[in-house]
Amino acid sequence: MTGELTTESQEGSLSRKLLSLFLITYIFLYMFLVPAFGIIPLYDYVITYGAQALNFVSIWVGKTLLSIPHEKLEMPNSEEGIINYVKLISLVGLSLIISLTIFLFTKKQKNHTKLYSFVLLYARYFLGLTMLGYGFSKVYDGQFVAPGLHTLEEPFGNFSPIGVLWTFMGYSKTYAAFTGLFEIVGGFLLFFRRTTALGALIIIGVMINVVMLNFCFDVTVKL
Repeated sequence: MTGELTTESQEGSLSRKLLSLFLITYIFLYMFLVPAFGIIPLYDYVITYGAQALNFVSIWVGKTLLSIPHEKLEMPNSEEGIINYVKLISLVGLSLIISLTIFLFTKKQKNHTKLYSFVLLYARYFLGLTMLGYGFSKVYDGQFVAPGLHTLEEPFGNFSPIGVLWTFMGYSKTYAAFTGLFEIVGGFLLFFRRTTALGALIIIGVMINVVMLNFCFDVTVKL
């Protein structure tokens, strides 16, 4: 009986270990190919070649495994383009292959504390810099601008959902700066270990609202 419990416990531990490896691998790859750290020397080159490699793999996956017509995969790139959804599927597959390889070569290790710590640190700074970028763009009118004469003269019925949102946000500089300030504060708190939890809680609150706006007003950054 004890032997059976021990075996089940070991199998459960191995499953959790593999799942954890898969999650941190996926999170790292997803962040690594986004140019949030472009200020680091040569990082832009790494991103460029990495993005090209992912695009090549994604086109192969789309045509070969998903039977998506080539012309649809080669459509002008946009946030809502079908190629970007295929890239997510490709990232999942690559993450599974890489995590499984790491798992097989380090099967005797009890955990991967250093690897987890590195990805967590990378995620903290990645998200922190991203929040600062969006926050300051709201505070200094970079993301939303006051509606111009052309916008004010356009019939409301002609507005797209995203046009309504952008006009709404641009109308009040105070409100845009208010939301941006919370993004700045939350992002800044992520840079310090003792304030990470507080920064994460602030960002969760801010980003729930952002996600709902993106989906409800058809903003083309749903991914």
